[in-house]
Amino acid sequence: MELYKGRLIAYSLGNFMGYRALSSKGIVGYSLVLEAEVDFQGKFVKGKIIPLQLDSASIPEFDPERKTIHLMKKLTKEDFPGKGPKIADDGTILP
Repeated sequence: MELYKGRLIAYSLGNFMGYRALSSKGIVGYSLVLEAEVDFQGKFVKGKIIPLQLDSASIPEFDPERKTIHLMKKLTKEDFPGKGPKIADDGTILP
């Protein structure tokens, strides 16, 4: 995820659901719901990552290990050093 002029850009959030049509093995099975709050000008205020994992039928279920959150933190730091939002271990996102 990147912040550009105070606005959140969320790239390639993955697959959400694909009943028996998507792989759910390893990293490709990670998914999420992204909640984002913006102000009246569209600037990012705060957000939350709700981590999901696709089950064997490619149906999303809550991921208590929060693998997606850890992956999003890692990729944000690697891809947008100094330009990404702060992502906490619980999934809270701040500018």
